[in-house]
Amino acid sequence: MKVKLGQIYAANPILGKLVEQQLPIRVAYRLTRLITKLNEEYDALDQSRIKLLEEYGTPVDGVEGQFQFSPENQVTFQDEFNALLSEDVELDWQPISIDDLGRQTNLSVKELSSIGFLFQ
Repeated sequence: MKVKLGQIYAANPILGKLVEQQLPIRVAYRLTRLITKLNEEYDALDQSRIKLLEEYGTPVDGVEGQFQFSPENQVTFQDEFNALLSEDVELDWQPISIDDLGRQTNLSVKELSSIGFLFQ
């Protein structure tokens, strides 16, 4: 299954919420294996994002993790990061039915749309 890095980036916080839900054991096992793989991709993507921030931005004094950009560098950063987000990643994952999550799973429509690529 091919997904975009942008899908993984957007899904990361929702997957964190999903792992806190009570799920059927078979689904929990499959999702745990998938999330491990997605976290590897997310971590690599985030490291690349940080490198781009450091390359094009200037750290804000006294505020860790915040950067200021000149207008030109902001556009360049955004263009390069968007290009990265559009990259395809191959995942060994067969989409599951949303019904497999069980009745006790509570996710909003917005949250479900962020992880919709996991379901058939």
